[in-house]
Amino acid sequence: MILGRVGYSFFMGIQLVGVTLSFIFFLSLGTFLFYPLVNSNLTGPGFVKLMTSISLTGFCIVIALFGVLHSFVLDSSLISLILMAFFSILFYLYHKEQRTYFSWILYFLILASGIYYILQTQHASFYFLSLAFLGIVNYMMILGHYYLVVPKLSVRPLILGHYIFWPLIGFKICLSYFSYEQTKLFFEEGSLLGQGYIFNMLLISMRILWGYVALVVLSYFSYRLCKMRSTQSATGVLYIMVFFVLVGELLSLYLLDLTGHYL
Repeated sequence: MILGRVGYSFFMGIQLVGVTLSFIFFLSLGTFLFYPLVNSNLTGPGFVKLMTSISLTGFCIVIALFGVLHSFVLDSSLISLILMAFFSILFYLYHKEQRTYFSWILYFLILASGIYYILQTQHASFYFLSLAFLGIVNYMMILGHYYLVVPKLSVRPLILGHYIFWPLIGFKICLSYFSYEQTKLFFEEGSLLGQGYIFNMLLISMRILWGYVALVVLSYFSYRLCKMRSTQSATGVLYIMVFFVLVGELLSLYLLDLTGHYL
């Protein structure tokens, strides 16, 4: 009995580390993905430094978690993560106020390393979609703060961010629907699959309400505020959106681990 509980706790710990690793990877690479959205000539080098430092911190945490899960065996996945961190350091050190050929080369090298890592996973399409989804919301929230530093900055990048966000959430909802059709047994009354019917229904309900419904409603308000150039209010709404997208994607990752399908 005791050994069984210890084994279950160990398994749950490993599962939690794996979910956390994927989540931080999505957030870090996804935020960096949208570097081209705003010209650094308009924001100054500080915004790019802030964005890069957030992503670099995430990459370092991902490397540490990956090492814990795989006993720091130097395989191709770990090498790709190390390269992402290394290129991010160079990007942080050498990026100037104006974009240069070298900064673009480093940007694509970071993305290439991340893509190589993703292609070695079992759910590559889910990874690509989730990192872009997490990244665009976090990027817009960070950008919103820079309207206090650079008041004359155009709201066009924030509006463009919403135009990117809406197709992404549409694709995610469609993918979740088709996956739900394949996992109905987990959510039928009396099901003993996963964590049991009640807990499974609680997870899927929170995922839908927080991760989709709330985000669609909030994105409309942030968009309208951007159109009115009320950037401080829009940033406040984006803060709330970041909270909901974090919770929603964490639940999605857990459900993926639980059911084997993206939800």
